[in-house]
This record gives sequence, C-alpha cells and structure tokens, in this order.
Amino acid sequence: MKLRLYAICGLGILMGTFGCATRSEQPVSNAAPSAPAVVRIDFVNPGGFTDFRINGRDAQRSSPIFTRDVSSALRPVMARRFPGHTLNLRYTDINLSGRTTSGSPGVKVVPTRGGRSWLAFNYVLQNPSGRTIASGSRRLVAREPVSPSQNRARPVQIEADLMRTWLQGLRVP
Repeated sequence: MKLRLYAICGLGILMGTFGCATRSEQPVSNAAPSAPAVVRIDFVNPGGFTDFRINGRDAQRSSPIFTRDVSSALRPVMARRFPGHTLNLRYTDINLSGRTTSGSPGVKVVPTRGGRSWLAFNYVLQNPSGRTIASGSRRLVAREPVSPSQNRARPVQIEADLMRTWLQGLRVP
C-alpha cells in the first residue's frame, strides 16, 4: 500500500505536474527543482480530515487521486489566466460527504451519508519571478448534495469543479 503511494508520488515529482504530501508535519515540496509545477498541492494531516476516503481508500491512498483530479482541472485555467505562474494549495480539511463509487471505480458517485462536499484550504499564487500576487484561505461548499443518478468521470469531479470555478473567479490586484 505505501509502496504504491510512494511510486505514484515519485512519478508525479518526475513529471513535475503534481505531487502529494501525507505527513502531518510540514508539507513536502511537490516539484522537481528544475521543472516547477503550475499547481502544487499539499495536505495538512489528511488522516484527520472530516471525510477524505475515495472509493473506501484511506487518506494516504486517496491523496494522489485527489491531487491528480484537482490538478488536471486547474492546469488549463492556470495556463489561460496565469501563464507561468505557480499556484500552491494547502488543504487543511476536506469533506467528501461519505460518497462511494458504485460499479466501475470512479464512474458513479452515490451519497451514503448525505450532505454537501466542502474543501478548506490556503492558497498562494506567485508570478514567474516568485512574487506573491494573491493569497488567502478559503472554504468552498458544493451547492447541492450529490444525486445518486449523477455520473462522474472522476471520483472527485465535484471538488475539481469547485476548485476550477474558484480559480476562474479569483481576483488578482
């Protein structure tokens, strides 16, 4: 289990497109020094998050899935709105509302405990020279609970869509 997580994280670092940190101490850098990532994601004590289980996996196995899906959703927005900039996201709590996947993994999302998904995170947006141009803390909440009839292409599509909408509307001085 740990070996698979390390392999996924190592591959992400080599590719320089995403990363994961699952330690509760300081976040781990997610990019190779020679190829900075456009989106960097860290997790602060993911084992203590409200509900961070994707398809029944523990937080350690869920974090690379979450990182992959959210990074994929944000990269096109970053390229369009903030080319050459770096967005650092540090998640402090996540609630996936007890969803599990029914049938093929990552295809259909079914609520088991109800409620709305939400994400709590800190962010720093830096220009190509490394100067911070926007920073803060946010808590994003899904508008509606997930319906059993909704199909999703990815396990955390709702959260990825929340993050994409937030980044598209981010005001920068």
